[in-house]
Amino acid sequence: MAIKVYHLKYIRRSLAEIAVLRELVSLQRCKVIHPSEFWLVQMTRLSESSVRRALSKLKQSGLIYYKKCKQDFRGPLRPTNTYWLRPKRIQALINAGKVAVDKALAECYRLGA
Repeated sequence: MAIKVYHLKYIRRSLAEIAVLRELVSLQRCKVIHPSEFWLVQMTRLSESSVRRALSKLKQSGLIYYKKCKQDFRGPLRPTNTYWLRPKRIQALINAGKVAVDKALAECYRLGA
């Protein structure tokens, strides 16, 4: 089950968490997702501490799982993380957000009409 990047707007999380999750979801077609924290900092234009905080919050909420590695396939001086997405949990949050948006729009249309 592939997660569509543009559906992440329905998830109610902080902007940093959404930005980091968007970058990880954009790599979901790869066999192994292993960007470094530095790469995530560059792609999201957030600070290192914000990216680390967002990653830990995403892991605590069960949307991703990651394992820190001191080296990757390119050599020992390239620290990276290996990430696994949990698409069922992410899709459940997207579906819940869509329901909330639909209710809010229906209420707005009802009051405005």
